[in-house]
Amino acid sequence: MSIGTPRHRMRPVFDSEPVVPKLMASLPTRKDRRLGASLIFVLALTGCGGDERSDREATRDTIPAPEDPAAKDTVPTSDVAPGRPSIACEGLETSILGAPATRAGLRGEFGAPDSTRTTTEPNRHIPGAIDSLFVFHYTGLVARLRKPPDGSDLAEHVRVTETRYLRYPDLGIGARSSDIVKILGEPTETDSASLEYDCGMGAEQPVTFHLGDGVVESIEIDYYVD
Repeated sequence: MSIGTPRHRMRPVFDSEPVVPKLMASLPTRKDRRLGASLIFVLALTGCGGDERSDREATRDTIPAPEDPAAKDTVPTSDVAPGRPSIACEGLETSILGAPATRAGLRGEFGAPDSTRTTTEPNRHIPGAIDSLFVFHYTGLVARLRKPPDGSDLAEHVRVTETRYLRYPDLGIGARSSDIVKILGEPTETDSASLEYDCGMGAEQPVTFHLGDGVVESIEIDYYVD
């Protein structure tokens, strides 16, 4: 290089546009990133809401509807034969009273009697054996019982004049004779003063409704005791 000749700085020559600025221009800007994040958040919320609704609908479809208590307690009327007695005559001598016809049964259900009477008499079948006889008096009920030696109480006769001692109030004191027939069916025997139902299985144990002016005034139960 000769003295006095000016030196020139060499400038690089590129065949194409700068690479770095072009790459930077293709990257998303901060505004683009914020917009994309917002869009993703909205889509996520929309998807979750749809899933929750689907879950609720599926749960609603699988949970059974609550039962109607009134419908459950309703008895289909088609199962009840028209004109059929609503209380069976069979066994009426034991079912009509509201307690077993024994000393323990009467005390347990009706309390201590107003008065009692005890007597004895010879047993009908065992020579030398003595039976005990008990009469329980309540207001509205009188019961006569027998107890053989080494045996249990046996009811002989019960007379009822108050409905509170009966299991079936519709058959109680004051009921009309036509209502008794409607409930129990036709009586075994009848006249103007009584209706008798004897539906025991091979034994005479009649239940007699004594009437006055067509309504029940008293009920007598006779039990078979050999």
